[in-house]
Amino acid sequence: MSLFTEVVDLKIRGGKTGGYDARGNPIYQPDRTETVPAWFEPRESTEAVAAQDQQGWGFWLYLPGDAEMDDVHAVMIRGAEYRVVGEPGFQPGGFIVDSYLRMAVERTTG
Repeated sequence: MSLFTEVVDLKIRGGKTGGYDARGNPIYQPDRTETVPAWFEPRESTEAVAAQDQQGWGFWLYLPGDAEMDDVHAVMIRGAEYRVVGEPGFQPGGFIVDSYLRMAVERTTG
């Protein structure tokens, strides 16, 4: 039985084109999206983020241990975009459960 019964879309930042815009900033290729199996569960929400009228909430996100996380800047869960908070943790696999990555993702509005 697999832990990953849901799917999410990883938004992966496009690479540099080698060109620069009028202000000297590098120009990037368009982002690409990769759909991967996942599992997620709610995290606690926060209010008054940074002393403003904002609401923040998110999920604990679990992905297969071999999921490529380099250059992932956002995760789409059921049509909403969340940012990855911190670094993913790796849990080695065993006889019953395959390896997986665990990470916090959050979304702030307001």
